[in-house]
Amino acid sequence: MRDFTHYLVSMNKTANAVKTNSSTKVHISDQMDFSSGIQLANRKGFRLATLNEVISRYTHDSDFRKELDESKGWAVVDYNSTLKEGNCELFENGTFKPVRDNAYDKLPGSKRGHIYDNGPGHVIVCCAEFIGNDRRLEISTNPKSHAPIPMRFAYVEDRQKPLMAAARR
Repeated sequence: MRDFTHYLVSMNKTANAVKTNSSTKVHISDQMDFSSGIQLANRKGFRLATLNEVISRYTHDSDFRKELDESKGWAVVDYNSTLKEGNCELFENGTFKPVRDNAYDKLPGSKRGHIYDNGPGHVIVCCAEFIGNDRRLEISTNPKSHAPIPMRFAYVEDRQKPLMAAARR
């Protein structure tokens, strides 16, 4: 009975890790042009990270926040929806919601985000200084998603991609 209980507890922890994306390692590339970055992020066994995966990793992992902060630039992520401009609260499961300024001011730095709606295009993120040493995740739609300026790209391992390619043979 003890083994079965231990198994259930272990399965529950695994399910929670998957649900919150806390087990998803998000990588940030070096700067490169847009087409090279998309090729890198979407090579065999990888894919462009979703905004939810980046938010989840950002709220869980101080090392990731530091890496994003030290990369000193925007990173392209995958997100297919409209964004409402303003302050937002970030949640550990990768979701976010708009909040009023008074509620936003009470949030810890790892839960603070700000959205800039600059028109349709790829969504980009960065970690930026807000007030003093406080940081927040900045989320922006980029109308010049194919601009010639170098960008960084957020990507994750995708174990399904190689399996799907092998299944087609």
